[in-house]
Order: sequence, then structure tokens, then C-alpha cells
Amino acid sequence: MTEVFKSSKWIWNNVTANPDSYAEFVSSFICKSQTRVYLNLSFDGICNVYLNGKLVYFKQCADYPEYKLYDRIDITDYCFERNELRVYVWYLGEDTSTYIKSVAGLIFEVTEGNEILLSSNENILSRQDIRYKNSYRKKITRQLGYSFLFDNTIDNQLPFEPSVVVSKSVRLFPSKLKQLKLLNPCKSAIISQTENNILCDLSREEVGFLSIDIFSSEEQVVTIAFGEHIKDNNVRRLIAERDFSVEIRLKKGRNVYENYFRRIAGRYLSIYFDKHIEVKYLGILPVVYPIDRKNFVAKNELCQGIYDTCVRTLELCMHEHYEDCPWREQALYVMDGRNQMLCGYFCFGEYKYARQNLVLMSHGLNKNGLLELTYPARNTPAIPFFSLVYPMAVYEYIQYSGDNSILQEVTSAIESIMKVFSRSREQADLIANLPYPFWNFYEWAEASHNDGEITRTEKQPYVEQYDLILNCAYLLACKYYDKLFGTTTDNSKMESAIRKKFFDVKYGLFRATSGKQIFTELGNSLAILCDLCSADEEIKIAEKLIYGSNMVGVTLSMQCFKYDALLKVNKKHINYIIADIEKNYGYMLSNGATSVWETMLGEADFDGAGSLCHGWSAMPIYYMQKTNDGKF
Repeated sequence: MTEVFKSSKWIWNNVTANPDSYAEFVSSFICKSQTRVYLNLSFDGICNVYLNGKLVYFKQCADYPEYKLYDRIDITDYCFERNELRVYVWYLGEDTSTYIKSVAGLIFEVTEGNEILLSSNENILSRQDIRYKNSYRKKITRQLGYSFLFDNTIDNQLPFEPSVVVSKSVRLFPSKLKQLKLLNPCKSAIISQTENNILCDLSREEVGFLSIDIFSSEEQVVTIAFGEHIKDNNVRRLIAERDFSVEIRLKKGRNVYENYFRRIAGRYLSIYFDKHIEVKYLGILPVVYPIDRKNFVAKNELCQGIYDTCVRTLELCMHEHYEDCPWREQALYVMDGRNQMLCGYFCFGEYKYARQNLVLMSHGLNKNGLLELTYPARNTPAIPFFSLVYPMAVYEYIQYSGDNSILQEVTSAIESIMKVFSRSREQADLIANLPYPFWNFYEWAEASHNDGEITRTEKQPYVEQYDLILNCAYLLACKYYDKLFGTTTDNSKMESAIRKKFFDVKYGLFRATSGKQIFTELGNSLAILCDLCSADEEIKIAEKLIYGSNMVGVTLSMQCFKYDALLKVNKKHINYIIADIEKNYGYMLSNGATSVWETMLGEADFDGAGSLCHGWSAMPIYYMQKTNDGKF
């Protein structure tokens, strides 16, 4: 236990903490002098804090049970001589892509100078918050977790009782990130209305908290759907097992409500009702990570629009950590995160945020020694390829920030990753695809996604297969490992084995998979970056990457490897790269994009669940900035 909470205890209310339950804590303190007043706190789940009736803090926990983060909040400007502190915690209690189940709990203290004014203990009064339907367990997506049902017809009249001290064996570490900011309500306009549904357009992609001002003729439960797409004048709410909606029980008359727990995202909101309502406002309070954009002037109006849209996408995908997409998952992945961090170094010039993301990832090693799929999460279908991207991401962070101290915190994770793969190649100087529970994903393209492995079980037979991308990724990871630690790894035997296994002399290309005559742009780009080709072979492969061939095209998330391979062959290929960006991203803008898409299929991909706001697609920032700087 850190000294910060030396007199505080982990507490909860006296009701059994079932998954999807809400607790309220109330206490008071007296300020004694003119020095700064701070609130330190940590919790399990999602938390809101009110001081003297003013919202002063909101956050989702983004940590591990054994690596808990706490925040230090300056509350001086909200304090009087006598103060009331109310803390609300939403205990999630079920593993998702952004949360690991742990014992429900809250720990806090209020300090003024060197004096502790208030500490969490059994004397803090608490109760269940019954305005929300406890143990409802309605899910939005399996990645995102729970929705909610709020009852605006009742006031919580349950009596406050002494809290219960709970046992949580954790180490607490200070969060290095700034507090999230809540902005004014976004624009919202009714664009369609029927007898039982009203559809609102927010004019662009937004991320934040639901806000309503609605008159209801009678008490009733309404359903509010949120999303990036509309179909038949309604938000596309139900997609396979997903349900992008929340519920509110309206009282008769005016209902003003804002939810500060569940972040939602999209461009459209639909409200479904049985009895007459009048909507004064139905929209979102944007939530942002406070960060400044660096000035950038592109070479033309189209490039400026693409650049600005990519930067806005990064901003929409920054909260407790980088997120892949704020609508569907809000999860941190290595590959997505690497792209987002690299772009952020150029458009924000900010490094603390990237550092904490990388450190958070390092705590996500699974029992097999590789990184989990997302962070924080456990028992995921982890992607081996993404683990091999991690040394690259750490190297790039040090390259741009100059901060070598991060190695003290992440070296053990890097060493673990490299050992797993070095052991895997001992038999044949090649690395076979990994068995259950891993997902041998590379990108959303033919011969590269292996999505059937997401749901495979331990009992299913393992079929050994060798993939070009995984073996090239290992070679690249070794290069970055050597740069990080000043070592020299001899991979000459593996390089020869890869050429023998995958190179097709007839086509002058590397096959994607052993035994199959399939070629991919991603695989051949990585082969160039790994120095597996002669100079003449590189030139010929680059020509095929530019002018087309029988290769499976690279997707938006992996375009960076294709572009980097082309630049390795000839710096003048930057002209093709910018033209390719203008073509792909110009297409998005011409189709109304206000943030950049997950794939070029947009909303039509993944059976209608394609994201229109995806952080990994913001890579044009990097190439445009370096082009302007003359760094290519």
C-alpha cells in the first residue's frame, strides 16, 4: 500500500456487490487554511464525484487488480469552509475488453497541505443507488459491457448506513494523465419523427455522455439508441448480438438528465416511446482528453481536410487510454495504439499519454508470456502479431520523446515476448501459427484474418501452419529489440528459411501462407522491411505494390507497412503515397465522413457493424507531417 492512503481503507456499502450495481457514499470535511486541497482516490468500475453539488470528477478505471492507479485531483476551487463530498461508483463486476473483474471497492482521502481532512473507512455513510436498475446486466457489446436503466421518477430514499471495509490486496500507483474534460452539449437537430420514434442528427461524430431535456405526457420507459449509421430513418441499434441502447424511465412532465457513467458515441440518437413526448434536447456532452493540436498547413485543401479529420479521430479515441473505436469497443490494442501514438507525436507533441498506454500494455502479459488482446483484460483471444509490434511501439516512443526511463517498466514484458517467439523457432528456424487460445490475426483481408479462431476451443485439433507475416514480424521485432538494448541478433538461418518456405521465383513474390498460392501486399511489404529481398527484388515488388498485381490489397490499418516499404526502396515513392491517401481518404470525405473509417467498406463491413471512427486509420498524419518537414 502506498503512503498516500496510509489512514484510508477500501470500503463498500453493506449490500452484496453483484455485477452491474451502483453505490453512493456521502461524507463531509472542514477546510482549515488557504493551502491547496486535494482528493486522492481509486475505485473498481466507473466513478463520479460531486463536491458541494458540483461534478468535479468522472472516470472509468483503466488498470489491473495488482496494478491499481489512483488520481490526485485539485479540488481547492470547489471548496468552502464546510464541504459535502458525494461519490458514486458503478461496479461492473464482469470482465470486458476494458475491465477486469475485481472486488468492489472505493478508497479515498482529502488532504490540505500535510493534513488529512477525510479518509475512507467504516464511518463513511453509504447506500445502494436505486435510481439505476441494479443487476440489470443488459449488454451493449461484449467488448464494451453494460448499458443502464435510469429511473427518473424516484428519489433515492434509502437510509445511509456505515460502510463495510473490504479486503483488496493491491498496490497503488499514481496516474500520470490529465483529468478528462466535459464540454458543452453538442449540436443536435431532429431530422425525422414518427408516432413512436424521434431521430436526431448531431452533425458529426461525437463521444461523451447522454444528455436529455424531454417533456413526457405520462410516466413511461423510453429506449435511446446511439450509433454511427442510420437505416430506414432509425439508428442501426441491433446488430447481431449487439444492442446500442440505454433506457430511462421518464416521469410525467419535464425530464432533465445527464449520465456521467457510460460514454456513448456516434452521430445519431433515436428515442423510442409509447406515449407522447416533446424533445427539447437529445444529445451528447462531449468528453475529451485535454490536449493541444500543433499547427499544420497541408499542401492543398483536400489534404488539409484529410489531416484535420484524422486528428479529430485521434481526439475522439483518447480517454483513459487510446481506444480503437469509441462507439463499439473503447478498447486499447497494441497495433491500434502504436498507430495512434506515432501520429500523436507529430500532431500533439505530447508523450506522457503514450507512455502510460505503453506501461498499461506491459501489465497485460498472459500466462503464455505474450500480451493479451486488449488492456486491461484477461483471458482474451490474444493476437501474436500484435505482441511483436510492442517493441516497435516502445522504440518509437523513446525515439520521439527521448525518454529511456520507460525501459525500467516495460523491459520484462519485451523480454517475455521475445523469449516466447525465440523458443517457437528452435525446431525449424520458422515460427508456426500459435495454437489455442491465440488468434492468428494480421489484418481484415483474405488469408490474414483467421476470424474462425476467435471462438475456437481447447479441444479443437491444432493444425500447424506457417505464415509469412508472423515470421517477418518476428524479424522486425528483433531489429527493434537490438536498437533498444544495443544487442545483435543473428537471424540469418531464419531469413534463409523464410525465403525457402515462402518466396515464389515465378511471381517474384512471397506467399502469404505455406502450401497456398496467395500473395498479400502486407506480407510482401514486411519482407522488404525485414531485408529479405535483393535490391532488384525490392524494386520489382515495389512496382507491383504501386501498379497492381495478383496480391491481396493491404487494409487501412496496415497501409503504414506498405508505405514504409515503398519509402525504403525509393524516397520518391512519397508522391504515390500522398496520392493514395488522397484517393482513399478523399473518398471518405466525399461520403460525409467526419472521422476516419475502420476499413474502406465503412459501415457496410462486418455485417453492418463497421466503425466510422477508428484510431488505427489516422496514419495520414504521420506521412503528411514528415512530407512537410522534408524528412522523407
